[in-house]
Amino acid sequence: MRCLSVRQPWAQLIATGRKKIELRTWRTDYRGPIVIVAGQARGGPRAAGWRDVDGPRGAAVAIAELVDCRPARKSDARAACTEPEAGEWAWELRDVRPIGPIPQRGRLGLYRPPEDLAEALARR
Repeated sequence: MRCLSVRQPWAQLIATGRKKIELRTWRTDYRGPIVIVAGQARGGPRAAGWRDVDGPRGAAVAIAELVDCRPARKSDARAACTEPEAGEWAWELRDVRPIGPIPQRGRLGLYRPPEDLAEALARR
C-alpha cells in the first residue's frame, strides 16, 4: 500500500468517485492500493471551477486501486475533472472507497503509510 497527497477539491472528488484519473507530472510503476491523503492546501487555478466542492484537509479520505499510469490524453478530461496539460501522466484509479477522515499529514511523492495510519486502516 502507498499514499498519495492530493489537494482539495481533487481529493474529495476522488473520494466521491467523480474523479477517476489523477494527473501528475511524474509517472510511477507502482500498481495496487493507494491511500488518498488530502493535503492542507487547496488546489490552484485549475481547481477554480470546483469552488463548491470541499472536504477535509490534512486527512486520509479514500483508498483506491491504482491500475495504470500512462501519458494523459485530451479524452481524459472528464475523468480527471480538468483538462490534461502536455507532459502529464494519467494515474487511473478504480474501486475507490471513502474512509475517515483520518488525520494525516501529506508528503511529496508516493510514500508508504506511516505506522499510525497503517494501524488506523487495519482497524477498519
